[in-house]
Amino acid sequence: GRIDPRRVARRVTSPPDAPLDLARLEEDLSRVFRIGDFEMVDYSLEPSDEPPARDLVVHTRDKRWGPNYLRLGMAFEGHLDGRAEIAIFLYHRLAAINRLGAEWRNQASLGDRLGLVTEFYQPLRTDGRFFVAPRALGKVDKRLRYVEYDISEIVANKRLEANLDLGVNMSHWGELRLGAYHGRSATSIERSAFPLDEDETLGGWHGRLILDQLDDVDFPRRGWAVEVEGRLSRDALGATTPYDRLYLSAHGAVTRGRSTVNGHVEAGTSFGDALPFHDRCELGGVGRLSAFERGRLFGDDMVLLRAGFFYQILRTGQPLSTSIYAGFSGEAGQAWDQADSPALDDLI
Repeated sequence: GRIDPRRVARRVTSPPDAPLDLARLEEDLSRVFRIGDFEMVDYSLEPSDEPPARDLVVHTRDKRWGPNYLRLGMAFEGHLDGRAEIAIFLYHRLAAINRLGAEWRNQASLGDRLGLVTEFYQPLRTDGRFFVAPRALGKVDKRLRYVEYDISEIVANKRLEANLDLGVNMSHWGELRLGAYHGRSATSIERSAFPLDEDETLGGWHGRLILDQLDDVDFPRRGWAVEVEGRLSRDALGATTPYDRLYLSAHGAVTRGRSTVNGHVEAGTSFGDALPFHDRCELGGVGRLSAFERGRLFGDDMVLLRAGFFYQILRTGQPLSTSIYAGFSGEAGQAWDQADSPALDDLI
């Protein structure tokens, strides 16, 4: 098919001229399937030139609906005062561009928040372990945001940014990226008692580590995930405002029968630096102190704790094959400015 056979061969570790290890072969086939462009991965044992030995043959079948993939999504958020925000998301991926498995990835958002992110993901070896990923993004965000704890204004932000990442894939565990970024951000408030006019040049270093072993994106029932992201804004790379920013999140879920318990920890800090408006820590919204509107709490440091329980009350069969859950969660969190002294007593 359209996938270079060397990309498959590099993922098969079962040694030749040795007894067949079915557990190891199963791991090999899973590793091949995770390339993401196969509809089927299988094997057979064929007669060899040296009976009674057999030849192990790995078979793959390309997805019939590739190499272009398109996903659609929509988000809606309403408030009791009549305000509402709506967004439509489009995700496009062009796979298997060259023999190393390069991909072109695009994500667009339409509605109250306009944005486009495009990335060219280029593996450096046939096993896909190391990669380089240039990326560009453009965003226009004009919506109601909080400028004081109880005062909100229509804030407009325009952002253009270019990134160059070098990374390593850690099998099915996750990935590590390190890179540099440069761009511009303009934030303004018109006709307000709290005028804001930030026109900044962006530049610096950034890194992100993601380890993800959850079994589902939206309603995980088993596993854990950790994300660590750092941003070092530096005037040597053109930044108007130098600062350091670190973000950490961890999530875990355990299931017994139909009952699932999950926990989430999230924290961000600027190490005493004053963060610009476009990169501040924010809380509010579903699952992030749900009683508050998105962005109601903000500052240079933040912490969020969440624990939840849900129970599977119904599971439907084909063709829907979905589940219905009932549950509850408890949340605690707070955000602080650099002049504050963070303390657990401040948690809401």
